[in-house]
Amino acid sequence: MVKIAICDDEKLFVNELHTKIKEFFLNKRLEFLVTEYISGKALMEHASDNDLIFLDVKMPDQDGFKTAEILREKGFAGNLIFVTIMKDDVYRAFEYEAFDYLVKPLSQTSFEHTMQRFLRSLNAGGKQLMVTQKNEQRIIRLADILYCEVINRKINLHLFDGSMVEYYGKISVLEQKLGADFFKPHRSYLVNLKYITSYNSNEITLGSGERLPLSRGRKDALTNALIDELDDNIDEVR
Repeated sequence: MVKIAICDDEKLFVNELHTKIKEFFLNKRLEFLVTEYISGKALMEHASDNDLIFLDVKMPDQDGFKTAEILREKGFAGNLIFVTIMKDDVYRAFEYEAFDYLVKPLSQTSFEHTMQRFLRSLNAGGKQLMVTQKNEQRIIRLADILYCEVINRKINLHLFDGSMVEYYGKISVLEQKLGADFFKPHRSYLVNLKYITSYNSNEITLGSGERLPLSRGRKDALTNALIDELDDNIDEVR
């Protein structure tokens, strides 16, 4: 699911943008969630939950640029799209690593172009995975995947909430897309290192209580992968 926030104090514009986002994702047959905030301060507490934030530049109390500055200082690494009535604001927008900017009133062409680029960046950026199920596409957060299992030509993504996403694919291709946050303990599995609670020479135990096989000779490689994961987390805290 793609999570999007709109931060703007103009209710009519918020309604318009919300409608455009809804139409875009429904046409793509992708799951999405939109939340609305009337100020930068109201957004702060929930900003990290979002993949994309539409941020109005001109807001009372705390403008969009100040909000973006605080978000980046606090480590928000998601995508920011500034919305402004002044084209000159674009030059400041990229000081805050903005993904893009849109000028009010919204151009449908510009909006569509920006959102298409956003979807492409999600699939390429490693934090999310896009899979195809029949004629539909789904975007899944890597952090929501407990482990992946291949059975014949089908890949089953077992998610944190207990659900499962099934699609046709190759585990070798999936392994490349998932990157270093996942480990291959067995030829039929990829496991999210963050959810491993214990392991021995034969199996891995996850926080959910599920157990996965660990192939002979893979224990040392798993130990090294977990050490690397721990080092990365320490660096993030620093």
